[in-house]
Amino acid sequence: MIRDDKLEQEIEDEFSKVHNEEIRIQKEIVQKEKQINTFRCFAWAIIAIGGLVLILGLLHYLGNSSNSNLKLNELGDFLSGAVASLWALAGLFLIYVAFLGQQKQMLYQSLEIKYGQLELKSTRLEIKGQKEQLKEQNKTMKLQQFENTFFQLLSLHNEIVKNMDIKGRSGNEVTGRDCFEEIYQMFFNECSKQRSERRRLNKNASLELSKEEVSKIFQKNYSKRKSDLGHYFRFLYHLLKFVHKSKIEMKKRYTNFIRAQLSSYELLIIFHYGLIDRNKELRNLLESYQIFRFLNQAEIINKNSLSGYKEQAYE
Repeated sequence: MIRDDKLEQEIEDEFSKVHNEEIRIQKEIVQKEKQINTFRCFAWAIIAIGGLVLILGLLHYLGNSSNSNLKLNELGDFLSGAVASLWALAGLFLIYVAFLGQQKQMLYQSLEIKYGQLELKSTRLEIKGQKEQLKEQNKTMKLQQFENTFFQLLSLHNEIVKNMDIKGRSGNEVTGRDCFEEIYQMFFNECSKQRSERRRLNKNASLELSKEEVSKIFQKNYSKRKSDLGHYFRFLYHLLKFVHKSKIEMKKRYTNFIRAQLSSYELLIIFHYGLIDRNKELRNLLESYQIFRFLNQAEIINKNSLSGYKEQAYE
């Protein structure tokens, strides 16, 4: 899971603040509880004193029954002046106890709010981590889908090569990758015949063929075997294009797999085929992914043909 270091640090700092705040609030709560207990005790003590005064007043009244009307008025004045005052004071203490209780409850709520905010940030971090993890899983799944398709296409490419068959120079049937060697030797022999014919007509003529002449001879030989090579080159082009158009990273890793499948004579045939004017898109792909890195340049008929590709094709 990908972590958000900034958010994590913020949560740690917030947790430290909340922890210190909790210690402070707990101290305040302890003080409030002490005050509540103290004032509650005062209130109950005053209530008890008022009750005791009430009992004593009643006993005094009951023990002295002469002039009862006067005594009853005096008892009422006494009770309203003494007992009611004491109980009113006790009521004030109880109200203050209730006020302290509300303050204590507010301190608890304040602490809960702070922990709620901390929990919310932790949830945000967890959700963000899950999103990043989901992105990574999605990325991995897309890579797996790409690789499955890529290696199936690579297998089909090899199957196309395996199923190739041509009639060789000696009249025998040539199959598989041996076809490329046979085709290239035929192409090479055709170039040799062209040189010999030129020397026959003009003994002073140069034996070196221009790259245009070499390309023309190759195109002529390719046209004769278009049914064999056309499918091969179309598939190779779309295989490279599939990797090029994909959204994966390290595309050269996969084009290296393609290059590793190509024999020396395949590279030579692909080299000359890519120089045909209509194959600019294929040529760009061959250059971009250094397909000719291991090309045997000594086998190239005209070394000037190497300039038909950018330097990066050979790097």
